[in-house]
Amino acid sequence: MEVATLIARVVLAVILIVAGATKIANRPRARQSLIEFGVRQSWIPSLIWLLPVSEVMTALALIWTRTSWSGSIAALCLFLVFSGGIAYNLALGNRPECNCFGQLGSTRVGPRTIARNTLLAFVAAALVVQPTPAMVALSPLELRFLLVVVLVLGAALATLFALTIEVVRRHDQLASRLEDLQDFLSSDTFQPPSSPPEMSNQHLPIGAPAPDFNLPGLDGHQITLKELIEPDKPLLIFFLSSDCGPCSALIPEIDLWRHELNRRFNFLVISKGSIDSIRSKFAVPVLLDEVGAVAIEYRAKWTPAAVLVTGHGAIGSQMAFGNQQIRALLDHVIESETVTPWFSTSNENAAADSTPKIGDPAPAILLPDSAGHEVDLVHFSGCKTLVLFWGPNCGFCQEILEDLQQWERGRTADEPRLVVISRGDATSHEEMNLQSPIVFDPDLLVSRAFGSPGTPSAILIDGEGKVASVLGSGADEVLALAGYRRSRK
Repeated sequence: MEVATLIARVVLAVILIVAGATKIANRPRARQSLIEFGVRQSWIPSLIWLLPVSEVMTALALIWTRTSWSGSIAALCLFLVFSGGIAYNLALGNRPECNCFGQLGSTRVGPRTIARNTLLAFVAAALVVQPTPAMVALSPLELRFLLVVVLVLGAALATLFALTIEVVRRHDQLASRLEDLQDFLSSDTFQPPSSPPEMSNQHLPIGAPAPDFNLPGLDGHQITLKELIEPDKPLLIFFLSSDCGPCSALIPEIDLWRHELNRRFNFLVISKGSIDSIRSKFAVPVLLDEVGAVAIEYRAKWTPAAVLVTGHGAIGSQMAFGNQQIRALLDHVIESETVTPWFSTSNENAAADSTPKIGDPAPAILLPDSAGHEVDLVHFSGCKTLVLFWGPNCGFCQEILEDLQQWERGRTADEPRLVVISRGDATSHEEMNLQSPIVFDPDLLVSRAFGSPGTPSAILIDGEGKVASVLGSGADEVLALAGYRRSRK
């Protein structure tokens, strides 16, 4: 029995020493782990030292015979706290990085992590109830108190074990349902609903002008997007809500990102909710979007969400929804030396190798207009151009014709010029009433060169003749690339 007890003490001591030492050796990673576990920002500076020091001191107490019993109690408490924190996050659907052993074994938590810590807690509990000289020397009152402590800890262990079984059961049920759903979606019986092109995309097209806004801060001062744009400093916009749990959990990470990236990026939080609730929850600068109008313009349909706006005021990424996608977006901008597009989904517009990407030279446009004169894209050098692919018999095209006419009449010098590439002929465009040139591509040679899947679709070309946006498909994306907001009507 003494040999087994000694082995158990040594095993627990080694585990705790390794865990504590690796946390001390890599404090930034330990800090990130605490953030992901949802620890309050104000607690992190203390816990980043207190936690590994407690692990090391507990390990030393286990090794020394005179303090081994106290060390066993401390180890039991530590493993219970660890297991409880992991179980709580799994119940919320979060899988933070454990960082239990630093770089030696940092993985996402799961049911196995709880099972491992629960097993270690049982070992520590066995050491606590094992008779020792320190235990024999206790008075009757102290022994009763010890009995109460053991009973409480035993109940906690039993509850934790039951919770672990329930988490594993729900995990298995969810995995089974996902498999059934995947089988259904891939079966012949599933028919995806049809929808017009503008309803098939949930993101503003990358390269489109970012919608402007004029929102109040917590002090009542109005701020516009133009005031926040700096040519050499892109803007990261986070859409949060005061009553959103994942949003609150993300706030410490936003603070960390601001601290690390403030020389490269500006940060902005746009939030729904009352001023009092926002002020009490968020420690970052916030603009108020009480009715969610700006969130709708940016297509931030859920919170938390985030999007990148370039230093030229253009959309630089698809909208990232949820903490996992937002972290992926931030990983992308951190790793990129220059601002490059980020896609939360596969980039369907750039799937084909022959389709021009952002920054590539635009395919040549040399097509006849209604008078028979050839129009060359070179004629538009020096200014941004919106190339619009049109079909005279396309119902969705006709739906936005009035919007295009109104946009063209009110177009400012900062907005792109328009070139319409049509599949029809001159006679089918007499009533379009557009001042911009209309050229004809009946064989779809230019449309295919740009990768246009149909009409209406559009793409932006910068003043140097390079592709400046993804190809937007559908009426909504075409108008977004033009910088036109239907709400102006």
